[in-house]
Amino acid sequence: MSVEEWLGGRPQPPGMVLVLDDDDLMRDAMRRILETHGHTVATAKTAADAIEFCEASNVAGVAGWISLVIADVGAAGVDFSTRVAAARPGLAVVYVSGISRPAAERRGLITAGDMFVAKPFSAAALAEAVRAALNR
Repeated sequence: MSVEEWLGGRPQPPGMVLVLDDDDLMRDAMRRILETHGHTVATAKTAADAIEFCEASNVAGVAGWISLVIADVGAAGVDFSTRVAAARPGLAVVYVSGISRPAAERRGLITAGDMFVAKPFSAAALAEAVRAALNR
C-alpha cells in the first residue's frame, strides 16, 4: 500500500510499519518480508512522502496508527528523525543502509542511539530489528 492509497481515505487497521526507501526493489522486498511476518505495511519513496504520512496519521481518530518507520538513510536524509519526532513524537525509527553504521554516523545521517540494520540483511535480521524496535 502506498502513501497515496492511504491518504486517499481507505480505512486501515492499526499497527502499520512504514517503509521508506528510494529503491523500488528494496522497498518491495522489505514490504514482502514484513507482510510475511504479519505486519501491515505502507511504503514511501521519499522522505517528504514519509513525513506527510506520519503527519496524516496524527489526524483525529488515527493517532497512533503507525507503529514504526523503517528508513533507508540515503532516502531519509540528515534531519529525518527530527522531522518524524515533530510529526509523531515517540515513533520508533529503524534505519537501514548499504553504508556502515560508523560512516552513517560520521555523515550525520544517524546518531549512536539510533537502531540500525546494515544492507544486505536477511529476512530474519529485519524481522528481529522490527520486533526489537516495537518492544522498546
